This record gives sequence, structure tokens and C-alpha cells, in this order.
Amino acid sequence: MEHSEKDIDTLYKDNVDALYLYARNLGYDKQLAIDAIHDVFCKIFASNRQLRDISNIKSYLFKALRNRLLDMSKSHHEFVDIDTVTANDMHFALEVTIEDKLINAEEQAKIEKRINRMLSILTDRERELVYLRFMQGCEYEEIAENLQITLPACYNFMSKVMNKLRKQDPAAFALFMIFMNQNINKG
Repeated sequence: MEHSEKDIDTLYKDNVDALYLYARNLGYDKQLAIDAIHDVFCKIFASNRQLRDISNIKSYLFKALRNRLLDMSKSHHEFVDIDTVTANDMHFALEVTIEDKLINAEEQAKIEKRINRMLSILTDRERELVYLRFMQGCEYEEIAENLQITLPACYNFMSKVMNKLRKQDPAAFALFMIFMNQNINKG
């Protein structure tokens, strides 16, 4: 049995915002992000692959989008050697926004600035890891698959990133973990 337009529509509505933010955080412009998301869903709809054959649809969508963006960026860079453009060449931006109504705007701005300053020490790949885990709530298995690393390497990588952040600014790190754990528990 093939998937219906209704299945694809629901899948799209449930995931488009997260996919769009992911593409934008990877550094892609608005139109390229939208085009890549559209391509991913068109491919799903056009394929005969069953949606239920995919064990984790969210992880599948992130990986498909990342791959599509890489393919699209290769074709848009006429003067870049295609063989040298890799996932490591992508710039990953990450900024934290705090939407707690109990915190006044001035305090919120101070906290966000302090956390973002702490996060600025991370490499693009480290920011992507933090984004996938804490802002998208992805499991380590999903992250490892998406970043094309082993599960033990993913755990080790996250541990090193967390230690790096903790050493940079312990107080900002504590605030960051409180807000990010709340974000994971919402999803």
C-alpha cells in the first residue's frame, strides 16, 4: 500500500518548522532551505517506499534534508571543486532563545547573551550536535546516523562538548542545561 497525500501532508505539517530551522542553522538561505524541504517531501511522495518502513521518521527527515542541502550547494557553487565540498564545510549557527514569560525582557536578554557567548566557542559541528540533541530532542542514535559517526563516537563527542561548555562558563552552562532539558521534555 502506498502512502497517501494525507500522510505526507501530516508528516510535512508536523516537521516543516524543525526542518526549516535546521537548514537555516546550517547556514543556508531561506529559499534554498524551502526548496530542499520541498524536494525531500516530493521524493518521499514519489517513492514507493512505505513511511512505516522508516524506523525513525524525524531522523530520516533530518538526514535527507542535510544530504539534499549538500547536493544543492554543490550544484550552486560553480567555482568550487565539488569533491572538496563536504558536510564539514557547512557552517552551523546556533543561538538560544528563552521564551519564559516569568523572566523580564532585560533579564532574558542578559541570559541569552551569556549563553550565546558561551556557545560561540563551539565549532560548527559541535553546534550542530548541540542543536540536534537539545533543540530538536534527537536521540544519540539519530544524531550519530545524521552526523555519520558511530554511536560511541557520538557519546564521546557530546561529553567533550559538554565539558568544554562547562569549563567556559559554569553558571551559563547550568542555565543552558535547565532551558535545554525543558525543551527536550516538551518534545
